[in-house]
Amino acid sequence: MDSFCREALAAMGGFLRAALPSVLIIIVGVGNTVPIKVFFGFEWLWGSIALLVLIRYWGVSAGVLGSILAGISAFIGGYPPYSPLVYMFEGLFVGYLRRTTRRSISSLAVSYWVVSALLFALSHYIGGRSLTQPASVFVALRMLVNGIGNAVIAETMIVLFDCHRRESSGLPSLRRVFATLTMALLCISILLLVSFESWYEFRAND
Repeated sequence: MDSFCREALAAMGGFLRAALPSVLIIIVGVGNTVPIKVFFGFEWLWGSIALLVLIRYWGVSAGVLGSILAGISAFIGGYPPYSPLVYMFEGLFVGYLRRTTRRSISSLAVSYWVVSALLFALSHYIGGRSLTQPASVFVALRMLVNGIGNAVIAETMIVLFDCHRRESSGLPSLRRVFATLTMALLCISILLLVSFESWYEFRAND
């Protein structure tokens, strides 16, 4: 009876491990289609969390599939024309550099969102687009808050998963947990303060 229970649990664990990539891909689509309304009129697109976890544990091939779905779901969600490309290229950028540089998922994702937000703001400021300068800065900072928030949550989940893996020692994982939480507190606090100021100016000029 004990051996049967162990075999059943092992089979269930194998099934869950095999099904988890598909579940994460579905979450990518749902997260970029159905946002969560949070602060200052922000709509939090949370599909990137599942996408980054997918890249970390299942590699570039799964990341490419998730990236394509992230772009399609952002398009279905009715967001601005640049949003599908931004969310699709996030996974491609992180997946490629993860394979070539072996840097952490969070650092790559944060770098991507910093560059994307900067390019967005510059394109509207220099290119003379329809948005005013405060509005373009507000949208760029909202992208940063959303992207960095997702990166920090994904990194925290990855760290906690790694803590339970047999090949991982406890002490480095705990250091990673504290470093990730500290980065989350600093980044999100600073970005929220700057975003609130930009939002206030945006509303004043609206």
